[in-house]
Amino acid sequence: MNEVLSYEALRSIVDAMPGSVAVHAPVFDEHDHIVDARLRWWNSSYGALHTKKSIVDQSMRAVYFEPDNALDYVRQAWESGSAHQYFSIEGDVLARYEMFDEPITLSVDWIRLGSHVIEIGENLTLLTDIQRQLASSDLELLEAWRIQQITETKQRVARDMHDSVMQRLLAVGMGVRQSINTLDLSPKNRRYAESLQRNLEEAIAELRLMVDALASNPEPVRSTDFEIGLNQVVTSSEPLLGFRADFSLSLTCDVSSQVRDDIHAVVRESLANVAKHASATRTYIRVECNLGYLTVNVLDDGVGISPSPKPGHGLANLRHRAEAHGGTMTIRARSSHPGTRLAWRIPCSEASGEE
Repeated sequence: MNEVLSYEALRSIVDAMPGSVAVHAPVFDEHDHIVDARLRWWNSSYGALHTKKSIVDQSMRAVYFEPDNALDYVRQAWESGSAHQYFSIEGDVLARYEMFDEPITLSVDWIRLGSHVIEIGENLTLLTDIQRQLASSDLELLEAWRIQQITETKQRVARDMHDSVMQRLLAVGMGVRQSINTLDLSPKNRRYAESLQRNLEEAIAELRLMVDALASNPEPVRSTDFEIGLNQVVTSSEPLLGFRADFSLSLTCDVSSQVRDDIHAVVRESLANVAKHASATRTYIRVECNLGYLTVNVLDDGVGISPSPKPGHGLANLRHRAEAHGGTMTIRARSSHPGTRLAWRIPCSEASGEE
């Protein structure tokens, strides 16, 4: 059986609403023009809104900030049934309101109900915060999906390289070895075949490293915590190096998301080069801010760098990343120890995204 909602129950529901609700009775002059409005009823949110205590028959002109503006909305609601207002509370106006410590924006609906006008206010600042949180969650989901797509694509490429390209190279290598062992080659042709075999073995070894890197490392690392992200890059390089690289951080400047990704790329490419070329037993990474510059140093104890190294795409990309921030990238032999030092340096102002 349907039950009629009592006045007391309705009043308790309205009183518990988070928005402010007030009932106003318009005041007319001799020409039937609305010149004021008297407060007839209000809920607890409205009562807590103003520093001045709300009382029955309170004049809107005496209490409201910019009362003429509020009365215009009362007139619009009286004539057309409803009106909508956006109202910002900021600056010196905040002192007139009890419950707000920071600037806010209110959405106010003015609705005519019989011989009264109802004022219903909602704090849009709370809604904006919720929308911002939802947008942030959506971005995180999109980013997670993007990283998953990148990972799956790289793993698929790794499988294709392993199952197709590497197997073909292995077959060619076996053919070359069989030719060296069974054919009566001239000394010149034998030297050529042995050189071809060595080049194939080096290509296969490098291809294995590439396949391992593609299969195990979901580039790019997108951690909001810089140290956690760097640790992930170092960990993913362990299978290639055969050991764990040491690293330390000493940052006194903020690191923008773009620079964070660039530093991850620098460390990742540097460790891949150490694994492929250095025959190192130890690698050390140092990221620090000093004298107005953010610097990434990657040192190893390997065989060192050739006096005239062949420029590769990986190192060229790292140099371009540095130059995009007004910085530099150098790679050279270590002065007092065996091995190589790569130094990637940009101004600290670029690291924080300042102009």
